[in-house]
Amino acid sequence: EFVNFFEKCPNLFLFIISSKYPLSHEIINMFPDKWNWKTLSANQNLKWSLYFIESNKHLLDWEIISSNSGLNWSKALIYKYKNNWDWGWLGLSNNEGLPWSIDLIKFNTTIWKSILEKFKSTEKWDWESLSQNESIPWSVKLIKAFKNKWDWNLLINNPSLKLSIDLVEQFKDNWDWNIISSNTDIGWTKNFVEKYKNILNWKLLSQNKALPWSEEFIQQYIHNWEWQALSNNSLLPWSDQLIEKYKDNWDWKILSANKYLPWSNSLLEKYNWNISSLSANTVLPWSENVIDKYKNKLDWTILSQNESLPWSDQLIENYIDNWDWLSLSSNKKLSWSIKLIDKYNSKWDWQLLSQNEGLPWSDELIKKYKTKWDWDFFSNNKNFTWYLELIRTFQDNWNWTILSNNQYIPWSIDIIKAFHDKLDGKIMINNSEIWNKAFKNYMNDKLLIEIMEKLKDQIGWSKIDNRTNNNQSYFSFDKSLLIAEPIELLDNIVEVKKQSKKKSKRIET
Repeated sequence: EFVNFFEKCPNLFLFIISSKYPLSHEIINMFPDKWNWKTLSANQNLKWSLYFIESNKHLLDWEIISSNSGLNWSKALIYKYKNNWDWGWLGLSNNEGLPWSIDLIKFNTTIWKSILEKFKSTEKWDWESLSQNESIPWSVKLIKAFKNKWDWNLLINNPSLKLSIDLVEQFKDNWDWNIISSNTDIGWTKNFVEKYKNILNWKLLSQNKALPWSEEFIQQYIHNWEWQALSNNSLLPWSDQLIEKYKDNWDWKILSANKYLPWSNSLLEKYNWNISSLSANTVLPWSENVIDKYKNKLDWTILSQNESLPWSDQLIENYIDNWDWLSLSSNKKLSWSIKLIDKYNSKWDWQLLSQNEGLPWSDELIKKYKTKWDWDFFSNNKNFTWYLELIRTFQDNWNWTILSNNQYIPWSIDIIKAFHDKLDGKIMINNSEIWNKAFKNYMNDKLLIEIMEKLKDQIGWSKIDNRTNNNQSYFSFDKSLLIAEPIELLDNIVEVKKQSKKKSKRIET
C-alpha cells in the first residue's frame, strides 16, 4: 500500500523521509544522488555521527546544521568544524542541544585558545542569542565571567534564569530596574522594597502580584503607589474594609472591572460603580434582575461578550434589540443549538460563528449552513470530529492549502490517497502530524529501501549546489575517523592533549 501510494507522490515521500526519518549513513550512501541535503541537514532524527559529518561535509548545509539540536554535540565536535559553523543567532548561539557550560562559552581555555586568537576581534558568539538561551546552566559564576558581554535586558527575561534577591543585588548596576520592578520571581520582601525604594518603578510595582501585600504594606507607601495600577491588582488583600479605607484613592473605572473583589449584591449597591466596566466583569452575581436594573447603563457590546451571564434562549429574546450580535456570535457560552442558530439566522456574523468553539458542531449543522460558513477557518478547525467522509462530503468547500497544514486531522494513507490531487504538497511536508500519524509507526529501513528502489528513476537532486568547491582540500576526509568513529573518543583525545600541554607547553592539533 505504501509503495503504491508513494509511486503517485514520489516527491512527498522524499521530502518526508529526508526531513523526519532516522536515516542511517548506509541508506544515504545507497542512494547518494537522491537526497536534498538542506533537508537532511535539518533532520533531527537522522543517525548523526562524526564519521557521517566528515564524509559529507561538502554536501551538508552548515547554516542549517548549526541549529540542529539532534546532533551528538560535544566541545570536540564544535572545535573540529569551528570554521564551518554558523555562530550567530540562527545557528549555534541559539541551539539548545549544545552542551552548554562556562568552558564552552569561554574561549580562553586551552582547547579554545587557537579559536580566540583567530576570532577575538570579531566575537564568534551572538551574545543577544546567548542571553536568551534557555539551555545554558545559569549561575553567578557564569554571569560574572562574561559580565560585559550579556544583553542584560534579554538576560533578565530569560525564563531559565532563576532570579533571586541575592542575584539582583550582585549585579544591581547592570539590571534595568523597570524590569526588576515588574518581576514576580525574585522573592520580594519588605526590606528589599525599602532598601531600593528610590530606584524602583512604583507604577510597575503597583501592578506586581508578587509583593508581600497587606493593608499595613499598602499604608506604609500610600504616597508612592500608582493607584490606577493598584486598582487592577488581583493579589491585594481585597475586602469591604480595604475598599472603604481607600475609597478616595481608587480608580473606580478600573476597580469596577476587577474580578478579585468580594463581589456581592450589597457591594454593588454600596458604591457608584462604573457600569460600563461592570459589563465585562465575569464574577459579578449576574442575574436577570441585575441586568434589568442597569440595562440603560450597561455597555451592551461588552456585555454580549460576557460568558458569565445566565445565558438562555429567553434572555436573548428579552433583550433582542440590545445585544451586539457581532459580539454575541463569538460568545462560547450561549445556549447554542441548531434551533437558536435558525431563529436568528439573519443576525449572526457567520465568520465569527465559524470560529466559535462553543457551537454543537456536527455534520448536520455544517451541511445545513454550508453556504454561510467561512471555509478558510473551517479548514483548520480543531473542534470538528475529523474523518475521511467529512472531508469527502465537503471537498469542494475546503481551502486545501490550509487543510494541508491542519494538525487535528487523523492523517492516514487513506486520507492522503483520497485527496492527493487536492492537498498542497509544499505545505504537507511541514506538517509534522502527517509524519507522526500516517507514516512514523509503519516506516522501517526495509520498506524505505524497497520504495527508494522503485522510485529512484523519478526522484533525486543529482547536482551538488553552488556552494560546493571542487578542490582537493574541500573534499578531504579525516582518515583518523575510520578508526575513531564515536565523538566521545575525540573528546578523550582533546582531554589528553590538554593534560599534555601542562608538561610540554604545546598542543599538537
